[in-house]
This record gives sequence, structure tokens and C-alpha cells, in this order.
Amino acid sequence: MANGKGQDGYGLVFLIFLIAAAGLAMAGLGEVWSRTAQRQKREELDFIGRQFVLAIESYRSQSPDGSPPLPQRLEDLLTDTRSGPTRRHLRRLFADPYSGRAEWGLIVTERGIAGVYSLAPEAADPGNGRPQRFVASGVE
Repeated sequence: MANGKGQDGYGLVFLIFLIAAAGLAMAGLGEVWSRTAQRQKREELDFIGRQFVLAIESYRSQSPDGSPPLPQRLEDLLTDTRSGPTRRHLRRLFADPYSGRAEWGLIVTERGIAGVYSLAPEAADPGNGRPQRFVASGVE
């Protein structure tokens, strides 16, 4: 025992416990990272949705008489040539933070596009499973 031969197994057991603890810590870190990424996507979706709403409301407020009060397609928010010089109600068609594509579900009324929502299933409201809708005020 004085030469240390009786302690050979303890170092291995300690190493196994150390690896297990490191694995648990990494799993916890992965969970935190996942929740943070989900929260950032939700915040970006909220920002983009508000930008679409503001653009639709701007389009509607600057509609000349006799022209459609709402855009007929999202591209109409980029270049509005209904009266005089080109107006830009939206800088660009934003990409959906969940899918990475500039494809949106459209909320359409008889007058035109009233709002948008994400087509990605993971963007659905966790409470009811339905897409979060962004609709311009007073158009639905």
C-alpha cells in the first residue's frame, strides 16, 4: 500500500465522474443556447411583423382616390408608383427568421393585403399552436 498500488482504480473512477459532470454541464449549456436562439428569432419576427404593419398602414394612408387602399402584393410596398414619384413604404422584403426565406403567409381582405404571418411551424404561438399574425390596424 505504501507504493500506491492500492489506489489505481480511484483515479479512473474520478475521471469517469469528471467526464459525466462535464457532459451534464454541456447539456445544460446547449439548452440555454437553444432557448436564447429561439427568443432571438421571436424578437426578430416581432420586429419584422411590425415593419410590415407600418408599411401597410403607410401605403393605406397615402392611397390616392380611386386606387386600391391596400397593396395587392408585398412588392407594392417596395415601389409605390400610384401617384407621382416612387414611394418606398418598406426598405426590403425581410426574410422570415425561422425559414430564412422571404416567403410569408398573407392575410388578405377584399381590398388587398392586410397583414402577414410566418409560414414556419416552429413560429407558431406555443399557447395555441396558431401562427402569430401581424395585421394593420383597422383593415380587417
